Amino acid sequence: MPGDGAAGSSSRAAASSGRAAPCRAPPFPEYTPHVFRRVALAVALALLPRTAAAASEADCAAEARDLAKETHAQRLEAEVARLQSESGSEWARLRLAAVACLEVADAAQRRACAAPLDAFVTRSRGVVGRLPAGVEVATTACGPRPVQLPAMSQRVEVESLEEARELSRALHRPAAANDWASAIESIPPPTPVASTPLPRPAKPLPPPPDPIATQKRLQTARLESITRLKELITMANGNGDILAEMTLRLADLYLEEGRYQRLLEDRGCAEAEGCPTPERATSSEWTSNSVTLYRSILTRFPQFQRADEATFYLGAALIDLGQVVEGNDAMTALVKNYPESRYIPDAYVVIGDYWFATSNPYKAQLAYTRAAAYLNSDKYPYALYKLAWCHEGVGEHTRALELMAKAVEATREAGQPALEAQAAADLAKLSAGG
Repeated sequence: MPGDGAAGSSSRAAASSGRAAPCRAPPFPEYTPHVFRRVALAVALALLPRTAAAASEADCAAEARDLAKETHAQRLEAEVARLQSESGSEWARLRLAAVACLEVADAAQRRACAAPLDAFVTRSRGVVGRLPAGVEVATTACGPRPVQLPAMSQRVEVESLEEARELSRALHRPAAANDWASAIESIPPPTPVASTPLPRPAKPLPPPPDPIATQKRLQTARLESITRLKELITMANGNGDILAEMTLRLADLYLEEGRYQRLLEDRGCAEAEGCPTPERATSSEWTSNSVTLYRSILTRFPQFQRADEATFYLGAALIDLGQVVEGNDAMTALVKNYPESRYIPDAYVVIGDYWFATSNPYKAQLAYTRAAAYLNSDKYPYALYKLAWCHEGVGEHTRALELMAKAVEATREAGQPALEAQAAADLAKLSAGG
């Protein structure tokens, strides 16, 4: 065929020239864009579960790390608490033996008693709670996940460390029981007497209100409350807690009235000629009634939730009556039986004042040290002040200066200007004498 011949000759010509004949591709169909969209959608749908799974796994891994760290921290906290408990138990045993040794005069025996305390102090300085590095398994929404955690440590604060130091110092000193009185002749009485206040750039404080005038305004309401409470207590025959509450309130009112009468007796004696000491008949009667009620509460309602308060004010009332030994016994019972009471720092101050007044600076020092451990108590500045004088009384002049300087600062921060002035004056006196 002529056409075939022409085509053949054309192909041969192209081959002889060395060039390939052009190959024309068939055209795409009109629906090609739709096909591409379907393919892309299918690929996206296929990858979506994998992406979601990866995101879920990452969330679970983060959750596992957080849970593992929290568990690790809780275990470290438990380890620290265990070490603190062990230190507290050990100190309780050591303290009983050491306090008994305070009355021993033999120096060698006192040093032997101090040796366990010294070892306890040395150990307590370096107590650290530790957890080794390891794998913690945390349970998450994706199931258990192991987490590698580093080692952790935390320093353990031994609460009794300062008291152990003070008791050790006391045992390393000679007993010198017969010299205590002469050693503290220069120490002021337990209740500091305010001297001239320090000059202040700010506006001076107004004079304090007359306590007698203040109490006189309250007396009428107080006596009415006493009458009403006595009637209610007589009629009460039900709830023991309510009866205990009313009895405690009545005892408090008796004690307040007794102190008001004491103020009147003091002023009357001061204004009278030839009155060496006030007559305490009226105030003692009111205060004795309060003692009877406080003791009744502790006897009849031993589980009363405010028994610690009744114990504290029982001791205070006994001291008001001049029964200081019995009052000190009540305060000692308070710190022993109610260690969590809010009256603990006040009780330790009263105990310290008792031993201070009886020329026993070592025991007073221990009590004031305990009181000074309560940094947020309003008794903290006073405890520092008295602690400084205890150290001065046993010849530790440098330590006394340090504590007196701290007392000045503490009284200023606490807003106790009278005690601040006294502490500042005594600091100057100690500095000059040193």
